[in-house]
Order: sequence, then structure tokens, then C-alpha cells
Amino acid sequence: MNAFNKTGLLRVGLALSGWLALSIPALAGQFYEDFQGYVPGTNVNAIGGGWGAWGAGAVVTNMDFTNAAAGNLAAVLQPESTVTNGANVAGEPVMWTECWLGESNHIVATYDLGVDTNAVFMAGLSTNGYLYLYNPGPGSWEECRTDVWNHAVSPATDLWTRVTVLQNFTNHQAAFLVNDHLVRQQIRFINTNVTGYSRFRADSGTAGESGLDNVLISNALPNASSRLDADGDGRSDVLELLLYEGSATNWNGVAVTGRVATAHGTVTPSGGLLVPLDGATNFNYQATSPGYVLDRVLTNGGTAVSYAASPVTSGSFTWSNIVAEESVFEVQFRYDGALYVPGNADSITGALAVAESGARIVIADGSYAESLAISNNVTLIGTNVSDLVSITVVTGVTATVSGFTDLGVSGAVTVGSNATLVVTNGTVSFGSLSIAAGGSLRVTNGTVTVNGATVSGTFTYDQDWDAAVKVMPINFTDGFEAYGVGSPLTALKAFGWSASDAGVVVAVPTIKAPSSTNAVLLPVNTIVSNRVDGAGFNGLWTDVYLRETNHVAEPPDVAATNGGPAVVAYIGTNGYLTVFNRGVVGGWDVCSNDARNGSAPKATGDWARVTWFIDFARTNAAFFLDGHLLREQVPLIGSVTHYSSLRADGGSAGAAYLDSVRIWTNVPTGLADGAEGDLDQDGIADAQEIQQSGSIALYPRGSVFKIR
Repeated sequence: MNAFNKTGLLRVGLALSGWLALSIPALAGQFYEDFQGYVPGTNVNAIGGGWGAWGAGAVVTNMDFTNAAAGNLAAVLQPESTVTNGANVAGEPVMWTECWLGESNHIVATYDLGVDTNAVFMAGLSTNGYLYLYNPGPGSWEECRTDVWNHAVSPATDLWTRVTVLQNFTNHQAAFLVNDHLVRQQIRFINTNVTGYSRFRADSGTAGESGLDNVLISNALPNASSRLDADGDGRSDVLELLLYEGSATNWNGVAVTGRVATAHGTVTPSGGLLVPLDGATNFNYQATSPGYVLDRVLTNGGTAVSYAASPVTSGSFTWSNIVAEESVFEVQFRYDGALYVPGNADSITGALAVAESGARIVIADGSYAESLAISNNVTLIGTNVSDLVSITVVTGVTATVSGFTDLGVSGAVTVGSNATLVVTNGTVSFGSLSIAAGGSLRVTNGTVTVNGATVSGTFTYDQDWDAAVKVMPINFTDGFEAYGVGSPLTALKAFGWSASDAGVVVAVPTIKAPSSTNAVLLPVNTIVSNRVDGAGFNGLWTDVYLRETNHVAEPPDVAATNGGPAVVAYIGTNGYLTVFNRGVVGGWDVCSNDARNGSAPKATGDWARVTWFIDFARTNAAFFLDGHLLREQVPLIGSVTHYSSLRADGGSAGAAYLDSVRIWTNVPTGLADGAEGDLDQDGIADAQEIQQSGSIALYPRGSVFKIR
């Protein structure tokens, strides 16, 4: 499957003037089109039923994909086309949109697609095969690699993919499913003023055909009961969406002839009970298994009471009958994954004894003189917990501590073989730390103090954390803000750093790099290096800021390029980036012009942003200075198969500074901004083209597929 810039985008939005409209009576009809009733080659403009097409057009034809949707005909959009259907459904608070997408090209997930402010949602398939949608909450595009339970989602590798979207026009939220896997829910509408379904739209871009088939627009979803039940609670995910998203709007109370509770809870009084017209009865319910809480009280399929915002284990509900009809209450309990200490257990040890895998143990502030043996994949949550004696994470288990402003362990913390202890958004202190072979302590935005030494940020310790330079995983980034001023890099082996001299230290330069305070000072004739594990990555970006008191007066010896490095570059006395390029006479290529022979910018100010992309598959590299592409397809110096280290030399002319180091799989922030980042003016950032195709001359324009 080829990867192109923009393809396969779905959106639903407001009706715009001049578009065709199709009126669908509320509750009376579902709109469905599988394109099977038309002669192949028929223009979509001519098929009626509210369909229209613009631009290069769309025709009904056989899109010959190996996993064809039902039937063999589909609407195939030519490049730069728009297809719409005026499915105007007034008065329906909840509507489904479902269709099959057949695309020769997907969206490049790192490309910043525009946002249609008339749409209620925009979504499609990324170049990686995952659902790619615009989330108005953070205001950004999101590639959905996990489902709503944080399970990893396999990318859609088939050429036909079923995308299902539930739109709730009452609470202005949408839920998204890919091949029946619920990947996102409660996504706010882009335009929250939309109160009803009014338009379906599909657009294609400049490259690649896009297929559309089995379009369903409905207030009900066929075969809802037989669809995927990923959480295994006995009810398909789409039915749960209907129950929980407020679709049952006409419920007004009925007589009760029976009551039922889902597993892990009880309802009393039990058995059937007829509540007379205008009468009332109290029902009590109680969760019976640790970690389960009350979820919903349903009646005739509608939500009567929701407890989603307050995890309670018991409660009561008063039923007042206003109509003489039969009804059955259903009380649902859910595994909240939360055990409360105290509450469900008097001690942390007691909660661990009954915790299921994936449970969260919420610990009240206080002193706990306990030794914890964690033998299940659980998360400890709290604020201030002190006086723990020890913590042991047994072999193969992943345990997490999250959110603590202070978690104190006076004794040893032991991470067993192939086990992981994760610290997220918290501050912890350990008397000592022991990590067995294959184990690790993984810290995300946290602070760890061991033996009086404190380190903050995002990092990983393994069994060699205090003895050797650690090989850091990709993606790697370090702005040196987590270390104390004066810290020698020879003491930062746990973060992959090493140096030729103890004088290479974390310092505060007089002139600071953008958005930074600390930097690494390299005195004259010193070296700093970092080890990373780039095995398995065909292409990686390196992005650093450099500041030199004196530029290199003459190039390094060409012999220094033999037998090791993939690329070598420096900034000369004239301020130009100079790279080693064996295709240039003398080997050193002074980048006084850019990749299109325009004038190249010199480094402005005292800091220069130097960026390069190494393509190990194509065995070449591209170089940028301050976000401007200077050289592409520069052959690698040696036969290097993967990224293993970064090295910076202080040189002999004066001290140098290094800051904001990033070794990353994605295009660094800022390289896709502005006209200076698009030399060939094709609307695609040069850095994006380099990563996808190896050259700005080779990267094609992509196609866009959208539904509105």
C-alpha cells in the first residue's frame, strides 16, 4: 500500500447552500446505499437518491480490492473530487454513520490537515492504518493506536475498512469504531451548534482513487446485538453506546414487574413486584465483588440513573409509576478497577490480595508500616503515603505508582527479573533500589530519590543503572533541565551520557537556547556522547542546538570520517553548515546554498539548530539548518545499519554548548512550519517528504478522502 499525503477523511457537518438534499423522515427510515443497482460506469451525479459529485467526479465501478465489501460495485472517487448526499434527518438525537472505505492511499498522520469548522467530526485512516481523527478537546489530530480500554489496536491492513460513528446531537459527542473495535468515545463535536444530521460528504485529493461503499445513515444499527463485545460484559459495544449515550429519549416510566442485576451485584427486594399506577417503591442495590461499583440503572433499555461520575458500591432508587405498563429494571455494575484503602480493604496488603490484574488501588493519605509484595499488574494511586517498609515487584509483573506527591519507602525497593516498576507524574523516595536482569524502573514525568540522589523527568533505570552508560530507547530527548547545574556528564550514565572529561558539565549559558535554561558546556578539546538503541529503525531524526564561542577555522581531517560515523557535520567560521559528502571534491560540502540552489541562511544569533535525517534503508541523509533544508540524499559515510550513538566535539578553538537533544522517529516540531520549510512549494513540508520518500523531488501529492 502506497503512503500518500492526505486520503480517507470522514466528516459529518452542516448543510451548505447549493448542495443536494435528501429528506429522511425522522424514525421512519434509514438511508442505505451499496451502489449495486447501477450500471458500472454510471456517474454518481446521475444516480439520484440525493447523491451529487463535483470536481473530477466519481463513478460506480468495481474497485478491485482483495477483501471487497458486500457486492462488487462501489462509488470510486477520482483525484480531486467531492461526493455528497443530503441525508437531512431532523429531530433525531442520535444517529449512526457507517461506511466501508477502500483507499489506495492513507493519510500521513504527521501532516497537519485543515479542520472544517462546519463539521461535527473528521476522521480517516492514517498511513499506518490506524483511525486518524480530529479531537477538538486538545485541538489536534490523533492517531488511535489503542481502544477505549487502552488495548493495542492492530492497524487496518485491508484495503476495505468498515468505519462506524455514533453521533449524539444532544450532548454533542461522537464515538468511533473501526471494524467494530471501539477506539474512541465522547469526542466533542467540532461544531457544537449542530443539532441534527444534515449532510454526508466525501472528498478526494490529488493522488490515488478512493472507494466508498455500503453507506448507512440511521437512527439504529443493524445487527447491533451480534457485534463485537470487547469488554466481555455480555452486551455488544454498540448497544452499550446506545444505552449510555442518551439515545433512549422517550422513556417516561412504567410499572415494574421484575428486577434484574448484572453479575457482581444484587438488587432487593428480589423477584417481581407490581407497582400500581401512581404508586412508588424503593429498590436497593449492592456490589458484591471487590473492585466493582455501580454503573447504571436502566429501564426498558434507557438510562434512568447514571453513576459514572461517582464510583459507589451501593445505593437505592425510588420508582414512581405513572403509566400502567410493564417494565423491568436492570442494574449494571462495572469493574472500576479501583479498590479503596481503607474501604474495600483495611491495608494495602489486603487490597493486593484481592486485586485483579489491571486493578487500581486508591490509598488514603497516611502512614503504612507494610512490606508490599506486588504479584499482579496493578496501579497504586495516592497523594502522601509514608513509612512503607519495602516494595517487591515479582518476576514478570508490571506495577505502577501514579500521582503521588510523596511516596516514601524506608527500605529496599526490589524489581524482579523481567519485571517493571513504573512511576508516573509522581515523587517517590526509596531507601535503596535493586533491579534484577531484564527488569527496569521506568519514570514518566516523575522524581525519584535513591540513597539521597534525586533525578527528575522521564527516564529508565535497569540493572546497570549505577554502573555503566545505559543504552537509551528511541524516542530519546534531553534538554538537561532535570539535572543540577554543575553535574558532570560522566555522572549521568543512567541517561546514556558520557564525556571525555569531568569538565563537561550541565551549565547555565549567558545566552540560552530557545525555551531552555540549562545546557551542556564542552570546554576546549572535550567530547560528549550519548548511546541510543536505534536497531530496527530505518530512519531517525537528530535535532540539536549548538552554540560555539569560535567556529571551526578549518575542516577536520577527512581521515576522521573513516570507519565508524554515518554522518559528520560542523559549522565553519563563515557560519555555514558544512557536511561530509563523498560526492563533492575534497569531501567537505559547504552549504552556502539550499537544496534548490537558493541562498542558504547562515546561523543567526549564537545558537544554531542543526537537524538531520538518516535513512538507513536508502543509505543517505538530509541536513537542515534552523529548519531550512540544505542537502538531501547525501550518501552515508560508512556501512552503518542503525543508529547507536551521538557524539559532539568541543574542538580546539574555544568552548561550545549543546542543548535540546532529540533523536526521534517523527519530524521534529517546527520543520513543517512556514514557506521556508517547503522549497518546492507543493504544499507539503520538505521534512515530511524527506521522511516519506527520501527526496522533495520524489514525494507525490496525496489524496484526501473525507465524509462530512
